[in-house]
Amino acid sequence: MDREGRPSEELILGAKFSDIPEGMAIVGNVASGRGLREAMGNVPPSDVIIERGSFTLIYRFPRSSSAALDDAMRDLAILLAEGAGDSGLEVHVEEGGEDDLLVLRVRRVLHPSEADMPILDVLREYARRLEERVSRELGGVH
Repeated sequence: MDREGRPSEELILGAKFSDIPEGMAIVGNVASGRGLREAMGNVPPSDVIIERGSFTLIYRFPRSSSAALDDAMRDLAILLAEGAGDSGLEVHVEEGGEDDLLVLRVRRVLHPSEADMPILDVLREYARRLEERVSRELGGVH
């Protein structure tokens, strides 16, 4: 446990999704957690919300002076949403706000076979598959 009584990164990453009590969510800041950062690949999210039956990745992108970059981020969200049809994936894009960020929330519902898998393994495999898909569809992650 950390000073605030939250589970430490080691406990979170050593746990299985089935170890998380029903109704509890664990929020991990990817920048401050080396294990999370390494598991999330080349384009890690800002935060990860881990629940018993799902996880949510939150990406925050500064709004750019480039309309093309903003359009590319929306295209990525559409790509994820289209690929989500049968995978238990939900994608939400939030625009505007006071901090002028483009926020992409990707929530993935676990397959029943993943419930007893280590959280880190599931996140690592998801990030790998996501990078492969983006690379295939958009010509690479740069």
